[in-house]
Amino acid sequence: MAAGTRNHPNREGSFGSNQNDNPDHLVAAATQFFQSMVSGQFMASRAPQAGCTLKQFSRQHPPTFDGRLNSLDAESWIERMEHIFEVLYCMDDQTVKYATYHLTDMANKWWKSTRALVQLELGEAVPISWEHFKKIFLDHFFPRTLQESRARQFMDLIQGSMTVAQYATTFMELSHFASYLIPDEEKKAEKFERGLDRRIRERVHTLRIRSFTKLVTRATIAEEDLQENIEYNNQRKCQQQQQLPACEKPNLLARDCPTKKPGEPGRSGGQKTQATARVYTLTPIDAKASNDVVTCTLSLFSRHASILFDSGATHSFISNHYEPLTEKIPEPLEPSMSVATSLGDHIICDSVLIGCPIEIQGRILPTDLIIFNMSGFEVILGMDWLSRNHACVDCFNKRVVFKSTSGEEFSFQSVRGSSPPRVISAL
Repeated sequence: MAAGTRNHPNREGSFGSNQNDNPDHLVAAATQFFQSMVSGQFMASRAPQAGCTLKQFSRQHPPTFDGRLNSLDAESWIERMEHIFEVLYCMDDQTVKYATYHLTDMANKWWKSTRALVQLELGEAVPISWEHFKKIFLDHFFPRTLQESRARQFMDLIQGSMTVAQYATTFMELSHFASYLIPDEEKKAEKFERGLDRRIRERVHTLRIRSFTKLVTRATIAEEDLQENIEYNNQRKCQQQQQLPACEKPNLLARDCPTKKPGEPGRSGGQKTQATARVYTLTPIDAKASNDVVTCTLSLFSRHASILFDSGATHSFISNHYEPLTEKIPEPLEPSMSVATSLGDHIICDSVLIGCPIEIQGRILPTDLIIFNMSGFEVILGMDWLSRNHACVDCFNKRVVFKSTSGEEFSFQSVRGSSPPRVISAL
């Protein structure tokens, strides 16, 4: 190596450095780097690209809309499209083209006819904006009358026969149609709590939860605990019933009880007192000609149920053969009820459904229904329910008139000439 090119150690033992080790040069390089960042030279490659291709859009699997789905699906379709537009930075002139490309069947036919009219109104040179398209789309597939209907559904929403999870989902779906009712988190939680099943509401009310998410969680836990308690009580009840004589078992005849004394409604010594009720057998002719009853079909648990309005019945009953009975959890009836038939038999009832939603003229009139072994009619509404709702049974005209607490009257008219099936009626 030539002597002129060799680095020689200095007095401190270090070697000489080149120009890149010069402090002034490093400062100048750093300054140039930061100036380049400020001017955007290094960020240019990271800036989002405006617009997207149809291929990129289709990779997001956008949903189609055929126009036959319900109004909530129409709004969900719009929301899904807008979410894809935002992620892909789609330009406004692309949004309408890409969205309408995914309209099918009835919706596609609607757009073809509507687009021509809209373009004629705007002019051929003016593109249809997304906001304009969204307005006419929702006006057609989700009109204001339906939105108002959804708002009323939210106002009247209660848990009913739904689970807490189903109730929460329905609550969220309907809530944005009446957002003015829940302007903040606290009001939202209060509205949800008011609609909970009474037994669940009693368990969470004392916690004073004002967070919707936390309230749903606690209500779900309370529902699970309640179900476990019911299952445990049912197991105990089954064990106890195995040790009872026939007359004390649910829906069995007291005349078969070996310990029954003459004149006693199937009670053995030492057993607790039972409430009593009467039962009659009604033929189709009896039901039609009776001065004490009105028959009809109403909604219960979102199903049609054949119902008997009977001012001679002290209690209200539901048939243990009613198919949707499994949607509601029964509770023990304390004390149990001994129901006497016209044949001199006594049937023991020991279960009741609390807060069953009877719907009349768009109004929900809840009632407690005792589970009873009967066929023909599925529900008997007696004096306990009629008096609570200020109802008057006009037997001659087969009409029931109700009066609300605010003084408003509404009525239900039974269709004459209908022949109900043979039925066991609790009166």
